[in-house]
Amino acid sequence: MSSLPAPEVVVAPAGTTPLLEIDDLRVDYRVRGAVVHAVRSVSLRVAPGETVAIVGESGSGKSTTAHAVLRLLPRSAEQVGGRIVFDGRDLTGVGERSFRALRGRDIALIPQDPVTSLNPVVPIGTQVAEALLVHGLADRRSAPREAVRLLTEAGMPDPELRARQYPSQLSGGMCQRALIAIAIAARPRLLVADEPTSALDVTVQRQILDHIGLLRTTIGTSVLLITHDLGVAVERADRLLVMQDGAVVEEGPPPSCWPTPATRTPGRSSTPPPVSSTPPPAAPPVATAPAPAPARARISVPAPTRQSGPGPLSGPGPLSGSPPVAAPVPRTPRAGTLRGPGARTRPARRRCGSRDSSRSTGCRARRAAPGCCAPSTG
Repeated sequence: MSSLPAPEVVVAPAGTTPLLEIDDLRVDYRVRGAVVHAVRSVSLRVAPGETVAIVGESGSGKSTTAHAVLRLLPRSAEQVGGRIVFDGRDLTGVGERSFRALRGRDIALIPQDPVTSLNPVVPIGTQVAEALLVHGLADRRSAPREAVRLLTEAGMPDPELRARQYPSQLSGGMCQRALIAIAIAARPRLLVADEPTSALDVTVQRQILDHIGLLRTTIGTSVLLITHDLGVAVERADRLLVMQDGAVVEEGPPPSCWPTPATRTPGRSSTPPPVSSTPPPAAPPVATAPAPAPARARISVPAPTRQSGPGPLSGPGPLSGSPPVAAPVPRTPRAGTLRGPGARTRPARRRCGSRDSSRSTGCRARRAAPGCCAPSTG
């Protein structure tokens, strides 16, 4: 994997102007006439070159917060309060056309599902080149070549071949790398990674996260990481936000949130139980199960023996004591129907070859030669 030709980045010190600032964000969903408060008064800051992770259980509002930053909420969702400021510019009153120029160039998204996020009928290289063409970063002649370069930067193996293939021909990790190539096409200043490794195995997970970290240190991109894996957030983030029921319940550096976070699941205490000097009481004796009943003895019956000669109860069977078996009686075939045992033959035919013979009138040959129509057994 080739290194990215980018300037060296230094994380902005504390007190500088944040790149992203969210104040009192509130988002509601309308589902079958009812209003669901998905995000309630969320506030956060992301400094230039900083990685901020938002963790929480499913349904806590992590992805809704990330999609609100890029204005990618579904039709059933609405931002009902708060403001989003990017690089000192309030995005709340920005028109949709102006926001499209901002989205993708300055703020990029790595979506959650790599397979469904790509167009299944368009080659990978064409989809990467489209990001360059939309923002005017390449023309139609140079876009395919730049797409291969971006796939190389994203860690795609054999990028020339993968650029001609379709998403169905790639693995999940390769599709995720293609989405990373699309996201970094315009060298964005903020990269929103919405659970980028949720559908990948552990080995590919580490490779993708390592590459996102490489992009951060080489390009200088700030990262807003959305994940439900607290271990990934502690390992990769500079600051950590814990969300529950649509609100931020804890914020701070990873050492302060792990391994004893202040927020626990309901019914569990946030502080460890006190240590007592009194030894614990002895455990009550465990009742032993009764011994199993002895197995029943099996009675063996001797098998019948063979005899060389006939005995008083022996018959044609091979074992002594077996009843005699009567010999089969041959069936007598009916005359004119069977020829030998079991063989069917045609009924007796007459020798008369006249076509006008009948039972009522007879035939002319019978009048001339009596006995010509006599039945034949041959």
